[in-house]
Amino acid sequence: MAKTIKSMNWSGTPLGPIASWPQSLRTTVSLVQASNSPISLAWGPGHVQIYNDGYWPICGAKHPAAMGQDFRECWASAFPVIGEAYASAWAGKSASFEKMRMFLDRQGFLRRPGSPSRSARLPTSRAASAACSIRSPR
Repeated sequence: MAKTIKSMNWSGTPLGPIASWPQSLRTTVSLVQASNSPISLAWGPGHVQIYNDGYWPICGAKHPAAMGQDFRECWASAFPVIGEAYASAWAGKSASFEKMRMFLDRQGFLRRPGSPSRSARLPTSRAASAACSIRSPR
C-alpha cells in the first residue's frame, strides 16, 4: 500500500502533495502502514481516507479509488450505524462498538461485515483525525 500512497496524486485532495503534509500526518501514516491490523485513517477537514494493506480487502471494489476519498462519502452506507461513534472520535473522544448490524457497499451491493470496530481520535496538533479498525470474517 505504501507504493499506492506514494504514487497517488494527492494534490487533487484537500491534503495536497505529500511534500506539504505536516510531520504529524506523515508519522501517523507510517504507523498505520506498519500495522498488521486493518486500519483506515480519516484526516483533516476533508476527512481524507488513507488505509493500509490490511484494510484494502474491506474496501473491496472501492479500492483503489477509496484511497484519498472522503471517508464519509466512501462509507455512507455505514453511517446510520457508525456516524455517532465517528462524530465522537472526530470531537476528540474515543469510541467503540461491538456487534453492530451494518451493511457496507464494498462490491457494488450491500453486505454485512464482521465486528467489532473501533474509532479513536489520534493525537495531532490542530488537525482533526480519526482512525478506524474493522475486523471482517475471512
